[in-house]
Order: sequence, then C-alpha cells, then structure tokens
Amino acid sequence: MFSYRKHSSVAWLLFGASLAFACGDDATSSDDVLDDSSDDDTDAGTDDTTVTDDSSDDETDEATSDDTSKPSSAAGACYMPEEHVCDCELNEGACTESGGIWTEMCTSCAQSDGTDDESETDEQATNDDAGTATNVDAGAPQGDDHAASDDATDPDDTDSADDDPLTDDGSDAGPSSATDGGAEPAPEPEPEPEPEFQPIRDLGSTLLPQVNDLRGLTFAHDGKIYATGHVGASTDVDRTLAVLRFNADGTPDESFGTGGLVTHNLVQRVVEDETVLNDGDEQSFGIVELQSGELLVTANVRDAAGLGGDIALVKLDAAGALVPAFGTGGVLRVDLGWMPEDDASWPQEDSGPRDQAWDLQLDTTGDVEKIVLFAHGPAPAGALQDAEDPTTQRTDNDRYVVRLLASDGSIDPSFNQGAAFNLNSGGTFSDGGRRGRVLEDGSILSAGYTNFGAGLGNHVLVIRLLPSGLPDPSFGFGIGLPGVVRTNPFIDDGGVAECYSVGLQSTGRYVTTGYGRATGAGQSSRLGWVSTDSVDLVSVGFGPRGVDQNYGSEATFVVQSEEFALGDTEDRGRDLVVLPDDRVVHVGKFGVAPAIFVSLPDGQMDLDSGVDGRFEYPALTERTSHFFKVALSADGQTIVATTSNHADGVLFAMLKVGSEG
Repeated sequence: MFSYRKHSSVAWLLFGASLAFACGDDATSSDDVLDDSSDDDTDAGTDDTTVTDDSSDDETDEATSDDTSKPSSAAGACYMPEEHVCDCELNEGACTESGGIWTEMCTSCAQSDGTDDESETDEQATNDDAGTATNVDAGAPQGDDHAASDDATDPDDTDSADDDPLTDDGSDAGPSSATDGGAEPAPEPEPEPEPEFQPIRDLGSTLLPQVNDLRGLTFAHDGKIYATGHVGASTDVDRTLAVLRFNADGTPDESFGTGGLVTHNLVQRVVEDETVLNDGDEQSFGIVELQSGELLVTANVRDAAGLGGDIALVKLDAAGALVPAFGTGGVLRVDLGWMPEDDASWPQEDSGPRDQAWDLQLDTTGDVEKIVLFAHGPAPAGALQDAEDPTTQRTDNDRYVVRLLASDGSIDPSFNQGAAFNLNSGGTFSDGGRRGRVLEDGSILSAGYTNFGAGLGNHVLVIRLLPSGLPDPSFGFGIGLPGVVRTNPFIDDGGVAECYSVGLQSTGRYVTTGYGRATGAGQSSRLGWVSTDSVDLVSVGFGPRGVDQNYGSEATFVVQSEEFALGDTEDRGRDLVVLPDDRVVHVGKFGVAPAIFVSLPDGQMDLDSGVDGRFEYPALTERTSHFFKVALSADGQTIVATTSNHADGVLFAMLKVGSEG
C-alpha cells in the first residue's frame, strides 16, 4: 500500500479549527522539532520549531439517548461562540435564542452509536485590532460579531435524513406508499460516471549549472518562460541576481542575455582584513511580465549595514537590462513595518530588521496595472511586546501583503488606505508569509504558517483580502480574526502543518501544500497515514468556514516515503498549481529526490500520472535540492518546475497535459 493513498478513515471531525473545541476525546502528542535545514538561509526569518500538544482535553458534554432535547448527529448541535464549546443540551430553537450557532460540526453530540466522535477542543482565542485598517493584531479585543461569524455553519450542509427515500424494511416511505400497496420501490439513481482526466506526460528535465537557485517562475505572454533566482551556492561568494528566459519548449533562449541568462549584482560583497562586513547576499522568489513586456522581479538583498535584509523591486526591459527611470537606476526598496530611519534603534545587537518577499503576482483587475507583493518582516517599529512596558519592541515577524502600482512601485492608494496590510496572529509568534494568489475579482490569498508555541506548534494560516485590501469577513475560522483561516488537522496525532502555497478549485474548495508531520514521533494516525519518520508533504482542503471532510482523508492529503526504503524519508511540498480540471500539481521532494506530485480534485493521488502519481527526478549530489516553484501556462497544458539552491545547479522540468500531438 502506498503511503499517500487514502486509508480507511476514523470518526474524526474538525470544526474549521486547528484545535478541537472542548467536546472531544483526549488528545495526546509529543514535542516535535521540524527540521528545515535544506532551506539554505531563506527561512531564517521564521520560527520552524514546532512543538505539538501533549495535553488532553476533559470531556465536558456527554450525549445520552434518553434526552430528547439533545440533537442527533444528523440534526446538528449548538455551538456557543462566547464559550467556544458545543452545548449538546439545546435544540435548534433554544440554541438560537441563547445566541448560539446551529451546526452539524459538534460531533461529540452524536447519538448514532452511543459514543462520542472525535471532536473539538478549545481554540486559543486571538483577535483583530479594529482600531486601524492597516494592521490586524490578534491581541486586540474581539467583537461579538467576529466570534459568531468565525464558526458559522456551512450553508451547503444538508440533513442526511432526507437522503434515503427507503425505510429499513425496503418499503416506500413517501406519501404514495399508503395507497400504492405493493408498488415497487423507487429505483436507485444511476451513479455518476468517474471523470476522465487527460494524461500528464513528462517531457524531461535539464540541469542548469550556470545558476544555483531558481525560485521565481512565470510564463510570458508569448509562451516563453522566465525564471529568477541567484548565482552563488553560498554567501562565501558575492551572490548575484539571476534571470533566465526559456523558449516554449524549455530550451534556453539564446537571444536573451548570454545563453538565456542575465545577472545583476545589486549588493556588493565587502571584506576588510579578512572580516566580512557585508556578504552581498541576494535571492529572488518572484517575477512577473508586464503588458509592456518589461519585467518586475523581487529580490531579497543584504542591507547596507550588512546586518539585516531589504526587499528590492527590480524593473528590467525585455532584453533584461535595468530600466533606469524606475526607482534608483532600476531598483526600488520596498519598506514594510520598519523604515530605514528606524534601523539604528533595532534592539538586537549584531543584527538588523530583515524583510523577505516570497512571491510577486500580477493584478490585472481594473484599468491600472498593479502587482501584489507577499512577504514577512519585523513587527512595525513601536509595536510592543507588552503594552505596559513601553521599552520592549517586538522583534517577531508579521505577515505582510501590499499592492503596488506597476508603473513606479508606489503603494496603490486604493489598497488598505494606502498602506501595507500586516497580520500579527497573536503575542510574539512569528508569522511566516509564503506564496500568494490574486483571484479573478481582485481578491487576494496569502499562504503561510505560524508556530503557536508549546503544545500547539505550526499551523496553516491562510488570509483572504478583499480587493480593497481589507480582510474578507466571509472567510475565516479557527482564530478570532476576520479573513484568516488557522488549522492543523494533525494535532490530535501529535502532528504539525505548514503552508507554502494555496490554490482555489472551481468548486470553491481551497487546497494547500506545504510540509509538516502527519504524526508525532512514534505515534499512530487516526487519519490513516503511517507514522512520520521525517517531514511529510501535507495538504489541507477547506471551505471559507471550515475544513472539507470530502477532501482526502478527513480534509488531509499526505505524501510519505516511509514505506519505500529510499535512505531518507524527507518529503516536502513547496508550491502548487490547480489545473483546469481541478487536479492539483504539488512540487517538492520525495525521499532523496526532487519530485512532482499529481492529486485528483478530491485529494486522492492520481495513480495514472507518472509512477503512482509522482514524477521523480535525479537527486543532486548532496540530496538537499527540491522543486520549489511551479508555473502553469495560460492554456493549462504546460507545467514547469525549478529547484532551490544547490552547488550543482538548478533542475528545470517540464510536463505536458494531454496526449501527444
């Protein structure tokens, strides 16, 4: 049996929260440290320590069969948002009168087998700062409307009692049964045929030794492909920004730069008397092509003092040359919460504030061409660890999203009142921002994760913003913040979950990819996954108000190499694309090798693609490289992926959807 197939599921339900509310069984887990050593130095701004829950929740509500006021699992139950508990005593009318929310998600109230389902434990409450549109801070007071809306029942849920027209003896239970006598029962509906998916073909891979890292990737309007990254496997050399252009068939475009490669050294390495004053670090995770054919590239560069990091936005013409009218000589610094004039007051010695951009997306909604930058960086200057201590500056990271005008890189004045949006999910937890999406209506999805500390560990944290740059109030659960989803469906098994990218299927389901652990060390999985040895590729499916139990195994899809004896069980997801047929292509690593995975729309492995759903590529010498970025052509037929930092170079792979010819 393959580890990433759906296993037999157990009765387990999560009401849109990373933790269960206090109606469920005891949850046990162990401390678990998530190793991210293969990330080079790109994750230095985030906290990858993932401690899982080793406490248990007392059962607070026990359903009994002789109390007719208690709802059955089909009829639903009453969730009390103020107390964050499921009240199994109330019927629907009493629930509404008491200010509760009638929902089918309180599974501990079920009576079907006389036992409680696995259900929900108390969620750590965090809130939004209603005082400013610029910052969302979980430390501010929460209004009642937030608590009520965060756990609203999914409107698509229906009463399961209406699904079966037959009684236990097989007779017709409809109105006509009293007069028809021996009438034949209604015929069973014809099952819908399984959808047919076009095959996905591997067109091969190419090793590019002239560059060491390509983590930005996009298709151009003419079908060519741009990739961006850096030259220089370590900061022992003066790294330089790299931009490559490929032809539509994946071969380097010889008409661009030198053999398809253009480099720009944005920050010089400075060494005096064998002391490195500035290592000249440069990395890039994002690139877009503008309607003019010009390019905008994000670069994370060492700051002038050599201690922190800045985000640079670089504009190039179609030949790869800097556009001097943009910023200063083609380069514009983008500041988030910490301005240059504040750098001298940074409270940590021998370091500086470090902003990091993880994605750049084009926004073509409206009449003005815009771009959206996805990043994380230090909490704004003046944000305090303790409101009663005016001297202690927060130095943990916040998540940032900002929309800029493509013409000059200035902040779009119609976005969040002309300011970057930032999120503090609570306390001094570092919020890591990863990839993002701009949807057709201009709404914005920001993927990432946050470590919520001892007993909780890393959780998926996805933000949805309206085109105005404000949180979408119709989206969110698991945390007292509008527009924010927080979830970790693996927590009861000691597992953790990170999110590196998020996609949206045509059904409205959100799908993530990332990595974590389906279980704690030596623990078994109630979701059917094998016990985690190293990290796993983990994916979660959810709707705007709760996890989607119809996705994978109880809302989870996991890739594990533990059963394959590869010599390493490190499996990672770094990015994804959703195909027009709603299949999902995840890229990352499988054991020792860079790999691409294809899953069906419902979170099952597409066993007809590649070898049981995966395409594996040659492991590079140190086995640390993995696919980090994937892009899909405008027609949805061509998939390309590139790998992360490695001394050997970059692996470029191409897949094709559809039969040959």
